[in-house]
Amino acid sequence: MKLFLLGTTLSAGIIFTLLFNHSSEKKIALGPSYPLSEIISSHKILSGDIVFRLGHGFMSETLRTLSQKDPHYSHAGIISIENGVPYVYHLIGSESDSTTLRRESLDDFCKPRSAQSFAVYRILSEDLQRQTVDSLNQYYYHCALPFDRRFDMETDSAMYCTEYVWKILSRASGGNFLVTSSELSGFRYIGCDDIYLNPKCEKIIEYTYKNN
Repeated sequence: MKLFLLGTTLSAGIIFTLLFNHSSEKKIALGPSYPLSEIISSHKILSGDIVFRLGHGFMSETLRTLSQKDPHYSHAGIISIENGVPYVYHLIGSESDSTTLRRESLDDFCKPRSAQSFAVYRILSEDLQRQTVDSLNQYYYHCALPFDRRFDMETDSAMYCTEYVWKILSRASGGNFLVTSSELSGFRYIGCDDIYLNPKCEKIIEYTYKNN
């Protein structure tokens, strides 16, 4: 019933995708030629940071509209620093029934072929909280957490991208990261903007590729 109500409002493109598919750190203002390698080597990015991106094509442009207040991004993941290398843990739908939590380097997640723009936000300020995020990311990755095609926030057996971000950070912060969900035709979900517009989120980096 929830999916039916959602379908009455969202376009066929979104339906296809849904079914198949604070710190004292100084903020960085980036110019259009600032290379991703310098962002990573700046050590301004920490475990537990949230990365958002706007991808390419019709699907990404359509999915960004699910952020009803500020439609800048279409996808999100959580960063873990492993042996000095930042990785992104994220869930994304596809036609495969075996879609599970992905572990991808931040470099690949944010490269021009994957993103038109991206941003990194932070809510966690304590090392213990960041260690908890690392442990949860690795736990769910090894458990092969599946992508949630039902978009049911009441269960943890499967999740979608922003649900995963919210739940992991909420647990790491001791339940102190609360968000206001969005709604379409009675269907409630977590949009990207529900997370990064939260007053506890601090913008660390934002970047738009110049000729992308």
